[in-house]
Order: sequence, then structure tokens, then C-alpha cells
Amino acid sequence: MNLLLDIGSSMLKWRFYEQRDQSDRYFYQGSKFHAGEFQTIVSVINTLLMNSSGCYAISTCKKTSSHQKFSIELLNRHLIHPVQDFQIKKMMKMKIAYPDCASYGVDRAVAIESTLQKFTQSTDVLLIGCGTITTFDCIEQGVHTGGALLLSPYETLQTVSSKLHVGALPSNNLSYCFPATNTTMSAKAGTAISLLGAIAQACAYFKKTPSIVLYGGYSYQLSTQLSCDHVVQPFLIFDTMQKMLRTHYE
Repeated sequence: MNLLLDIGSSMLKWRFYEQRDQSDRYFYQGSKFHAGEFQTIVSVINTLLMNSSGCYAISTCKKTSSHQKFSIELLNRHLIHPVQDFQIKKMMKMKIAYPDCASYGVDRAVAIESTLQKFTQSTDVLLIGCGTITTFDCIEQGVHTGGALLLSPYETLQTVSSKLHVGALPSNNLSYCFPATNTTMSAKAGTAISLLGAIAQACAYFKKTPSIVLYGGYSYQLSTQLSCDHVVQPFLIFDTMQKMLRTHYE
């Protein structure tokens, strides 16, 4: 059994999968804990490693609770078996319209690479990552031309609730009522319509209507609020990692 890890800013996600002659299949995947706690990361991953024969990891978690720079190298000093850094830069074939994408999170780079491979050059794509940070990536005629970043609606709700001193805001979905009639629901409505407005504005950038692809943690919640055609691929990162590992590593 192989183990894939996606160590994000707020959650650790994992997938066990088995390599087959023709195709791979996964047996289990899940999420666990707040990813800022380094010792918790170590404990959970060590437990997972006891059931795996090989492990590959990506990380976008920049700080630990001790404010150390997070890296796979640092993590391996504390694990019973080493994990291998998923080297997306060595495998990328993406075409970009600007000189440097080194600052991109590896999960974002994986998603862009996958999207460029799946869609024809005649299709424009708006790729939306629904994680701790909401990412927008524009793909035009087979070339990644840039994007934008926003806080996730749930991160925004937490910030607003602390500023307004209204306590915890409901965040189990993105449904909202506008105009709202109290402060708490007004905050939720404002957060939702700002995100939906950003998507509409991003779509207006393209000369023709783009295909919209949602991936990541709250992609299903966002999908329920979008009236335009779109595709939800919540496990895009793991699916792409499996495919790339089959081609390049195993």
C-alpha cells in the first residue's frame, strides 16, 4: 500500500492506494487535525506509515507551532520511516505566460498541471482552489496566464466575527440570505456574495465563457451556490499525484 500526504495550512489529508497493472485505486482517504501543530503531524503520519510500503508528500504548511519553517526534510527527522518529497517541479510540463511561478504552492501547481493536461488548447478554464486560501487560475489556449488569491469564506467569517464581536458565525455551508436582517447573517451574506462576485468578475475576463473547475475542501459547498455550469473535482490533487507517480516514480 502506498501513502500520499497533503499537508495543508489547516488540515492534513491522506490517501492509501494500491498500484495495479492498468490502473490504481485508493482504499481510504481522510482528513485529521489542525496542521499548525507539528507534533500532531508527526504522531498521525507515523501511525499512517506503519500501514504503508511507500510514502510521498506535498506540503503548503509554512509554519509550525514553534514557528519553524516547515519542510519534508524537517519532518523526516521525526518519522519512523522517511517520506519522499513530491517533486512537482521535475514533472511539470505546464506552459506559463510569465517567467516565475516558484512562489506557487505545490498543490496549486499540481492542480494547474492536471488541468492543462485534461483540457484541449481551444478550451479556456477558470480553476478555483477551495482551501484555506481560495485560488483563481486562468488557463487560456493551453497556457496558464496568472490568477488571484482570496481568503476562504470560512477564514473571512472568522475574521469578521472577531471584529464584530458576534461570536462564532455559522460556517457549515455557503447558503445565505440577501439582504440579511441581522449582523451575524449580514456577515455571512457579505462573505458569500463577495466570493461569488469575484468568480463572476474572473469569468468576465475571458473572451469566451470558460469551463469552471472547483477543487479542494469546500468545493461542494461552493458548488451549491453557483448557477453557472461547472465541474467539481474535490480529489484533484490526489488523483493527479497518483497519475504522476505511476509515470515518473514507480
